[in-house]
Amino acid sequence: MYRKIIPIYVCSAGTESGYVELSMPMFEISESYDLQQSLPQLGLKHLFENCNMSEMLNGPYKIDKAIHKAMIQVDEYGTVASAVTTSTIAFMRGPSNVKIFLADHPFLYFIVSMKDHALTEILFAGKFC
Repeated sequence: MYRKIIPIYVCSAGTESGYVELSMPMFEISESYDLQQSLPQLGLKHLFENCNMSEMLNGPYKIDKAIHKAMIQVDEYGTVASAVTTSTIAFMRGPSNVKIFLADHPFLYFIVSMKDHALTEILFAGKFC
């Protein structure tokens, strides 16, 4: 379990941004997904048959296997998510009016891209149990 005071920018209507003293467990989660069933459902069935890849390769080729892997590691130094790395800022003097969040129960987490304190996209989402 580690603790940090971090700025939280909330993306929901009717909520406010502020500082949170966050205490949560360190964890690492990795997952692997076979895409051979989902890609054809998205209209990419031709990739797994003899398809035209002549601009990249000589000869008749098809994709034999497609796997997606993701990893998220959270520790006292920050967060690493596959090739995406973020870190938190530690303040020398804590701000007043800090809210406390103790993650000693299952929780959802999101790693997001933000611009001007506004959510632009969700990069990773998961559940800690």
